[in-house]
Amino acid sequence: MPLLDVSMLARLQEEFRLSMKRLLGDLCLDLEGQYAEVSKSLALPVAYFRFLGQALERDAYAHWKVVGWIEAVNDLVYFIDLLKQIQEERSPREFAAQLFAECEEKFFENSYLDDLFPRGLSQASGLERRLNELCARLAQELTQESLCLVPGLPMLWCASRKIPSWDVEIQLGHNVERAEQSGSIAIGLEGATYEAPPSVKRALKKSSGQAAMLIQPRALALKIGRTVTPLCERKGDLLEWGWMLRPPVVAAETCSVAVTVGPTLAYGKDRQPQSVVATSAHQVARIGQAWTIVKEAWPGGQEVLALLTSRIIPLKAKGVVSFSYRHRPGLSFINCFDRDNLDLVDDLIHENSHHHLNLLL
Repeated sequence: MPLLDVSMLARLQEEFRLSMKRLLGDLCLDLEGQYAEVSKSLALPVAYFRFLGQALERDAYAHWKVVGWIEAVNDLVYFIDLLKQIQEERSPREFAAQLFAECEEKFFENSYLDDLFPRGLSQASGLERRLNELCARLAQELTQESLCLVPGLPMLWCASRKIPSWDVEIQLGHNVERAEQSGSIAIGLEGATYEAPPSVKRALKKSSGQAAMLIQPRALALKIGRTVTPLCERKGDLLEWGWMLRPPVVAAETCSVAVTVGPTLAYGKDRQPQSVVATSAHQVARIGQAWTIVKEAWPGGQEVLALLTSRIIPLKAKGVVSFSYRHRPGLSFINCFDRDNLDLVDDLIHENSHHHLNLLL
C-alpha cells in the first residue's frame, strides 16, 4: 500500500466519515434507550444531536470539530455506563483499580484520569461522586459545542419543534483543546469567531466565563447573571450577529479547503497552557511560507498535507514540542516561537504524519 497515494487516503477518509456518522447514530440510540434515565438527569438534548447529525454535510464528519464532538459523546456514554456499573458493584476497590489502569492506557490525551483519581492513584472512596461530576461536565461541554457547529441550527431546532425558549449553560473562558479565546464564540467549521463587546467581556470576567445561551426560534441571546445581551437574530434565511465577526485567518489555499490559523496557545514557565491570545500576522506569514516550501520541494507530500491538515494552532511555549490529538484530525498545534523556519516546515510534516497514521489505523 503506497503511503502517499492521495486517492487511497481520500477513500479511507470517506470510510472514516461514514463510520463517524454511524457512531453518532448508535450513541444517540444508547442515550435514548438503555441510558435514557441518566441522559434526562444530565439534560442531554439527544433529539437535537440527531437533528444536528442530519444537518451536517457529508464532509463535516471528518472535520476536527465534528469528530472531536462525536468522540466526546462517545466518552460520555462510556462513563455513563461505568456510573451504572459502579452503582451495582460489589467490589469497589477492584473496580477502581481496573478503571485507573484503563484511564492510564486509554485517556492519556484527556484530563479524565485527573478528574477521577486526583491523587494520582487508585481510590475507591468518592469515585461514584467523581464519575457523576465528570458526566455532568462532559454533558455541559458537548451540549455547548453542539450549538456552535452549524450556524443558526439551534434556532431552527426550536422553530421546527415549536419550542418557545431553550436555555443552555455555557462557559466562555479560554478553551485550550480547541484554542478558543475567552469572550468569543467560534461558529461553524470554517474558523470564524464572534467576539463579545467590551462590556460583555467585563461581565464574563466577573462570572469566570459562566453564562447561559437563551435560544428562541428567531433569536439567540447571552445571559450573564441578570443581564441579557442579544447575540444573533434570524431573519428568513439570514443571520444577523450582534457581536464583532472575526473571519477565518487563512495561511494557505488548497484545491479543496483553506488552511486556517487559529489563536496562539501561550504556555507558562511550568510548560502548562496559560492563555489563548491573538496570533500575529508575522506568524501567519511564516506558516504560509512553510506550506509553500513543502509544496515546491515535495509536491507529493504537500498533497497529503493538504488532505489531512486543515487548521494550525501556534504554540508560544519554550521547550514544548508540537503535537496533535487523535480525536481532532486535521488540527495541528505547532511551536512557532521556539523554532526556526526549517523546524517549522519539519513540524508541519511531522504533525501531518500523525493525522496520516491515525487515519490508517
